[in-house]
Amino acid sequence: RNGVNDRLNFLHERNLVIKEFIIFNSWGEVVFVKENFMSQSSPEYWEGIDLTAAKADQKVFLYSVTYIDIDDTEKVLKGVTQLLR
Repeated sequence: RNGVNDRLNFLHERNLVIKEFIIFNSWGEVVFVKENFMSQSSPEYWEGIDLTAAKADQKVFLYSVTYIDIDDTEKVLKGVTQLLR
């Protein structure tokens, strides 16, 4: 770890309600999940550790963030990230 790009999190200029932040491996298995937190006041992040507290392999992972937008609508953001060590 060098302190640069060591964590994956969801940031927004406003403090949004994050209903669900999930990381999936390429098989669709959940390796990380956090629910019901605020995007700025209590940031939650993934550091490449799976649910068994083991370091995840260097691979591609999918993420899904369900949040309440500033107009009070529920939205889902999905994407892909690559874990490098």
